[in-house]
Amino acid sequence: MLIRNVQWKDFMQIQEIYTSTYEENRDTETLGIVFLKNKPDIKSEIKWFTDTYIRVLKKEGILMVAEDNNKIAGYCGILSARPDSESAHVGILGILIKKEYRGKGFGTALLRSSIENSKGIFEKIICF
Repeated sequence: MLIRNVQWKDFMQIQEIYTSTYEENRDTETLGIVFLKNKPDIKSEIKWFTDTYIRVLKKEGILMVAEDNNKIAGYCGILSARPDSESAHVGILGILIKKEYRGKGFGTALLRSSIENSKGIFEKIICF
């Protein structure tokens, strides 16, 4: 397992993980994820990834991936809720792990690394 910062080349695998959760949630409805009404199209996903990637480069948050044998097992992002405001120090966290990697420590390692790497971007890390 390798935990690392996101790279531009990761887009397609990240997009596949995200969109696959729509089908999984339809079948189980136990993921606890708030979804958009309709699954986003590729154009919307490209925009989201581009915007997120730029925010990471501007140090407005982080986006990390867990990798196993050169395949992305999951990703975790912590982005400033309102980067140009008094609340810039408040982050919103999102994490997704591919179904076949759940329960194997990928999420725990990814979350720990993401929190550690967000120090210096956010004033405090509060987990509850």
